[in-house]
Amino acid sequence: MDEDIIADFKQFITATLSQQTSDLRGDLDVVKIDISDIRKDIKKLDEKLCGMIDEVDFKVDTILTAVGERFEENTVKTTTQLDDHEIRITKLEHNPA
Repeated sequence: MDEDIIADFKQFITATLSQQTSDLRGDLDVVKIDISDIRKDIKKLDEKLCGMIDEVDFKVDTILTAVGERFEENTVKTTTQLDDHEIRITKLEHNPA
């Protein structure tokens, strides 16, 4: 191999590497844009999800409040009935037949 062939070979290698590096830079730019778009989408989804969670929390709180109120009403009614039964039973015990 003479010097001209070696110089041509070096130039070929340099040009090939330069082209491949340039292609990679272009691909990386596209990837950066894609990642940026994905981050924006994730942020939108996160905001939407937070809103949905807040809405579900509100609904659950409303349901729990309603159930609690109903339970309390039933407890008061049951306690009143038990007190009434206790009074009636006590009266029956004092008046033997």
